[in-house]
Amino acid sequence: MAQTHEWMFYEVMWRSWAGRAQVPYPVPWWAQQAFRRWSDDFDAGAYDSKEAAFASNALYRYWAMVGVKDHRQESLVGQAGEIEPVYDKYCLSFFLFDPATGALHLPQLTDGGAVAQRMEAPHLPVVLTTFRTVDGVEFVQRTFAVPVGARQRDAVVTRLTVGSPTGQAREGLVCAALMPAGPSGFQRHDRNGREITDRRLTFLRYLPGELRVETNSGWGPVFETPPEQFGVYGNPDFSQDPDVYVHHSPFRDLVMGGKLNGAAEAQDQVAGLCSAVFAWPYRVVEDELVEVDVRLPVDLYSGPDDLAELRATPADVLETANREFWTGKLLRQGLQPELPRPVSHLTDLFRQARSELLILSDLGEIHPGPTVYDSFWIRDSSVEATACSLVGDSALAAHQLGTHYPLRFNRGGGRIGPCAEYGFFGGPHEKDDREWDSNGQALWAIGRFDRTAGRAAAFGAKLYSPYVVDGARWLRDNRDGFGLLHSGWSAEHLGERDKPHYWDDLWGLAGLYEAARLAERLGAPEVAELWSAFDDLKAATVASMRVQPRRRADRAVCGVWVLRRAAREGRPRVGQQRAGAVGDRTVRPDRRAGRGVRREALQPVRGRRGAVAARQPGRVRPAAQRVERRAPRRAGQTALLGRPVGAGRALRGGAARRAARRAGGGRTMERLRRLEGRHRRLDALGPGRAATARGLGDVPADGAR
Repeated sequence: MAQTHEWMFYEVMWRSWAGRAQVPYPVPWWAQQAFRRWSDDFDAGAYDSKEAAFASNALYRYWAMVGVKDHRQESLVGQAGEIEPVYDKYCLSFFLFDPATGALHLPQLTDGGAVAQRMEAPHLPVVLTTFRTVDGVEFVQRTFAVPVGARQRDAVVTRLTVGSPTGQAREGLVCAALMPAGPSGFQRHDRNGREITDRRLTFLRYLPGELRVETNSGWGPVFETPPEQFGVYGNPDFSQDPDVYVHHSPFRDLVMGGKLNGAAEAQDQVAGLCSAVFAWPYRVVEDELVEVDVRLPVDLYSGPDDLAELRATPADVLETANREFWTGKLLRQGLQPELPRPVSHLTDLFRQARSELLILSDLGEIHPGPTVYDSFWIRDSSVEATACSLVGDSALAAHQLGTHYPLRFNRGGGRIGPCAEYGFFGGPHEKDDREWDSNGQALWAIGRFDRTAGRAAAFGAKLYSPYVVDGARWLRDNRDGFGLLHSGWSAEHLGERDKPHYWDDLWGLAGLYEAARLAERLGAPEVAELWSAFDDLKAATVASMRVQPRRRADRAVCGVWVLRRAAREGRPRVGQQRAGAVGDRTVRPDRRAGRGVRREALQPVRGRRGAVAARQPGRVRPAAQRVERRAPRRAGQTALLGRPVGAGRALRGGAARRAARRAGGGRTMERLRRLEGRHRRLDALGPGRAATARGLGDVPADGAR
């Protein structure tokens, strides 16, 4: 059953959306999309009602973000320029009002004008939002985050300029709206349905003497210049009627009367839907511009001294400092790719991805996202730290792997479900959700960084004992009766959490491989022990996979992960390549993946998680993770999700089914027999472990890259 504030928010949004022709209302873009194409498949198990799912933006339609490197809080920027400090309870947006005609021009509504948005430059995390009305008035909004003052606390600065592109005289009001709901929703839940952020705005007060707003018990926007008009709105009568919010709003007052109510304080203890609008006059002609600057104190601020520190540095100086920092960091430090013209745009994507990773770094912890996933996971951080180490941000990678990983190494003597606690890499997320892939990922990242940093850094030696050795022993000792890692939620993006997935086992192989190679480089006595653990897990995984094609599948599609052979020059590379399977027929991956291929048949992917496949809800995905998938060259092979391809074009419908039948059939068992024969020959090699026989490539004993 919906809670009162969830039901009220749903009703107010729906009624405001339905009545937008009479009184325009800034309904967020994600809410509009939900009204246009609502789906009941919104992860219903995590929410008690449709209203709860709607208020939580359960379809996870996010947009952009800004932030400061190594600072805790990021701010989301919506498609209409709305700014939502992630841990504050308000959202700031702008619009235009023409008092002569009573027309409201809201960038959230398509009939209000045209909206465009982009980053100021690929290496600059500055969001530019341009809104041009049908009357020929335009505002440009620049939003960025920057540290201010002696204590370098975080603040978001948004600078608005209003002008007339045609040069004709235009006048009106440029307005700032303060609302409770922003790009992430009205409230946020984690993936178990637990509410983690309540964005109800129950108290709102404007302080004219300080030119700032109080939002509940925190600080809201701080204005550079006093507004000519303002109005703060709430629910003083504790009404349970949604129409009270619709008919007593700043937008209705502007349309019907041309002015705001002038109140400086309001409260709403029923639904937490307080709102406010602040208006500044503009009159522009030819190339004249009117500027409005607003600062959002998204760090901890309190008292007059903090307010003075927040205001002390001019906005021009802050903007210049922000530009110089990111230009120096991304254009003068680290890897600088030079790509030919057909793919030169990927250089911009690379720099944007790098800036996003740095923004998501919170004091050395790289988080996978700014909202629901604004926390530390071994899984995500292992990939992110490796990416940083390869592009020149090695200090960040070293701090994350060398400081935060040991802090997540468990030393207790208890149990985590079916597994021992000691030796497990993971905090509350990994332990609560039984994410057994984390040890393999931690060992893989440590080993990779040791090779990247080189022998002089001796990074692996600093973590080898107890973290690498005992982490590897945990993988050896905590498996089920079949020799595989236990079921958990590590592969939630691939299927149900109570079903086994080879995802964990393959990550375990990658981690044990790196651990054994590190032991070889150090000359440690555990070399044979670690290779034995690797061989044991490999044998159990391969034995299980041999059974999979013979089992009847109640699914149309499953995915396959492949451990890829190293490059010819001998550098170790544990990569991932996708292939596919249709029905009971496993389709062989590309031969270019190398010999000794390992296959993983995944569990069925159903419902919304199946539809989004590998997408994690609520996560702002760095551009570095947007990978282009290459279609296999041989006709009849299948790409991800079982879509057959051939001759460079995707096949659909009957052609897809025929290609899948040609790729499978009687040849599948013959391939399996050849693969089993290969494994028997490899097993006959005994303890002599040639890296090429493993199918994982080779690495010089000295760790050279």
